[in-house]
Amino acid sequence: MDQILHIFRKDIRRHMYEIFVSLALLGAIVWSEPSTWVPQRFSGDFARYALAQFLPNLLVIAWLLLVVRVVQGEALVGDRQFWVTRPYEWKKLLIAKALFFIAFVNIPLLVAQIALLREAGSAPTSYVRGLFWMQLLWVLYFILPTMTLAAITPSLGQGVLVLLGILLALIGLVALSSVALFQSQAPPVESNWTSLVLAVLIGACVAAVVWQYMRRKAWQSRLMLIGAAITGLLLMGFAPQQILTEREYPQPSAGQQPPVQLAFDPGRQTTEEFTSSEKNKVWVSIPLLASGIAPGAAVAIDAITVKIEAPGGLSWNSHWVGSNPFLIPGQPQTNVDFFMRKDFFDRVEWSIARVHISFAVTAFKATAVDRTVATDDEFNAPGGTSCWIGSRSESTMQCRSPLRSPFLLATIIPEETTCRLDGTDKAALRGTVVSGTNLNRSTAPAEFAVSPVTLTFVFLSRTSTWDSSKNDVLCPGTPLTFSTLEEGQRTRTELTIDALRLADYQLHDSRQTGQ
Repeated sequence: MDQILHIFRKDIRRHMYEIFVSLALLGAIVWSEPSTWVPQRFSGDFARYALAQFLPNLLVIAWLLLVVRVVQGEALVGDRQFWVTRPYEWKKLLIAKALFFIAFVNIPLLVAQIALLREAGSAPTSYVRGLFWMQLLWVLYFILPTMTLAAITPSLGQGVLVLLGILLALIGLVALSSVALFQSQAPPVESNWTSLVLAVLIGACVAAVVWQYMRRKAWQSRLMLIGAAITGLLLMGFAPQQILTEREYPQPSAGQQPPVQLAFDPGRQTTEEFTSSEKNKVWVSIPLLASGIAPGAAVAIDAITVKIEAPGGLSWNSHWVGSNPFLIPGQPQTNVDFFMRKDFFDRVEWSIARVHISFAVTAFKATAVDRTVATDDEFNAPGGTSCWIGSRSESTMQCRSPLRSPFLLATIIPEETTCRLDGTDKAALRGTVVSGTNLNRSTAPAEFAVSPVTLTFVFLSRTSTWDSSKNDVLCPGTPLTFSTLEEGQRTRTELTIDALRLADYQLHDSRQTGQ
């Protein structure tokens, strides 16, 4: 224990300036962050608001430099380190470093988060589990990877170069997301698969750090990390999407009623436009009618697979791709969007094709319903959430909530709005509801962030054919209904369209139509 405390005190003396800078930045965040929690039209302190936007990034950089310098204070790369001539035990050295990060990263962060929760009007004692969960996330997602980076590089400069290389690699992977191997065909529920990838990466980081302190074999540790990264990429790129999706979303049993009935809406053609940099893909949007959703329930279309059969034996299969329509009673119209290879589309666009669509859907039920009235200032929503009308458009809400954004459904009956609607929109909206959702389906008690107070935008609309940006529906005095949703049945439902001309449902590139 004496050796651990000796190393701990030595690190404090050696890095007191870095400690001071990180604590000062954290204090500045506690001072400036509350300025982002209120509608800006009621807050004149724009300098404080602007400061709050980039201070968390500066804090992360300061912590990164602190962790790297503390680990590299006893270099782990090479075989001529001065510290190995001391009677240091590697286990005690590692414990001393971990104790330092808990003392000057986790504990100050925890104190700051408690202060921010109190400032937001939330009782920190009600969120103990979430606060400690946030500390664990910082250990796993920041401190451990940064320690690993420092443990396999001999100096701060090389550590920064490796970090830049990792960032460039991540940018490259994002760019490759349009390539078939990394195409956005992830299983709609990827919690188990994602957890496996994270476990591989975190396990490799732990093993590399321990191995460096125990044996100081840098190349072995680097190869271990490279192997884990390749394994993670292979797991993500070659995941058995079909098997995973069909296991998570089984076909309904005999006599089981699906949570929604979906039908083709032949009376509505696609008139929307989009902007894309993809020249070899064509986006198609098929209008649907949704019915059979129970009162107080909702349904999310998590993924779809589209099979097209055209004359001449031509066929195409999208396989499972992510989707995002969210359906509630009173909103019968929706669309299912997917992309196709342009060469295939050009061959069949004017043909009468047979289209079969499988939907992976999740049903939700409302566990609590709260009715409130929007005001010119803040108004309350479930789960300790406060909302206010968006400053840019009165078809949006901005909400703040403790630790994590809630899974909320907000609905408005158009006849009850206090906003002025033109005659066309009044007729179009009559008998329906306008809704907005914050689709946070995570069950984690908190999110990975510096601040324990999350900010969320909720956009209100009826369907994609109604331009809510030009027609406000949420004004002071408008009644709102908030529903807290809980996940229920997962299943699949099918739809076959025997005769459809794809050219009628192509989404056109706005840059080309504007020429």
